[in-house]
Amino acid sequence: MSDVRPLEAADIPAVAELFRAAMGPENELSRPWLADFLRATLLESPWLDPEIPSLVAPSDDGGIAGFIGSNVRPVVVDGTRMRGACCAHLVVDENARSRALGPQLLGRYMAGPQDITFTDTATEVVGRLWRSFGGRADGQRSCGWMLVLRPRAWTVAVGRARVQGRRAPGLVNVPALPFHLGGSRLTGHTESETGPPAQTEVLTPALLVEHKDVILKGVRVHLDYEEPYVAWLLRQLDGLYATSVVVRKLVRIGGRPVGWFVYVHDPGGPGRVLQVASRERDTDAVFAALVGDARERGVMVLTGRLEPNLVEPLRKRWAILGFDARTLVHAQDTKVLDALATGPALLTRLDGEWW
Repeated sequence: MSDVRPLEAADIPAVAELFRAAMGPENELSRPWLADFLRATLLESPWLDPEIPSLVAPSDDGGIAGFIGSNVRPVVVDGTRMRGACCAHLVVDENARSRALGPQLLGRYMAGPQDITFTDTATEVVGRLWRSFGGRADGQRSCGWMLVLRPRAWTVAVGRARVQGRRAPGLVNVPALPFHLGGSRLTGHTESETGPPAQTEVLTPALLVEHKDVILKGVRVHLDYEEPYVAWLLRQLDGLYATSVVVRKLVRIGGRPVGWFVYVHDPGGPGRVLQVASRERDTDAVFAALVGDARERGVMVLTGRLEPNLVEPLRKRWAILGFDARTLVHAQDTKVLDALATGPALLTRLDGEWW
């Protein structure tokens, strides 16, 4: 493991090429801007920590044969600030796999000083590696949800995608789909909206930090958001989704801030929810505000990761669930894992691999 070392700025072009070769041209990150993206997220984040760096494994010819990315995320667990890290992009040159670089890179990373490590998009192979180092799968966060807002437009889009051999927008081939599309017309089940209407405004870094303590009160696990990081994060989102619309809204009821939501959508197309933040009692109202905003914008279908705080709002709206990318977690202290699994916990796609 002695060859493994921290990522340096000069390594970025080689790492980008390694990633493209390993993942193939169809991967969403195999783009011309990949090197800039890696540099910005892995070397320029306000939360960069030299003690939890991204790692590379040099090749025999002086290039890069293996890589694992590190995204440092300070996490609050039951009121205590801890060091968190989201690792990503574990790739190894196929000509160097006999050197077991994947286990070397992951083992070195897991041995870092962070209190909790997680990843959002693990493959089956990476999942086996994590388990060998004491990691575990987060079954709930490894599921996704789909809420069709415009059934006719969505059905046409799915048919067109299938004919063209492309991935359909949202989750499909789910037995409960007719009930989701038909709602109360098929099931006889209705849920009336209660409570005063919500108002929304653009979520700025200052507003998020100003109201986070009230909104996240009682949430056992969440990031320790700071204004410089939030400002940096929103700039990255705007740049990454330059051809889409990034929607971020603070939600108030009677003037009282109760939560916020962030999602990305293609005009007239699908929307991808990155985060819904609120106290447990306000989650349904915040989610309703999200759905209302998406409807007004003509979003065809909303999708997202199944977070614990969204189970009831999704159940109420007959959302469709299915398997999604694997989420894995690792912590030496089982109390951290228990807090993440059993109580109100906010560790969303916006907090990890939001790309």
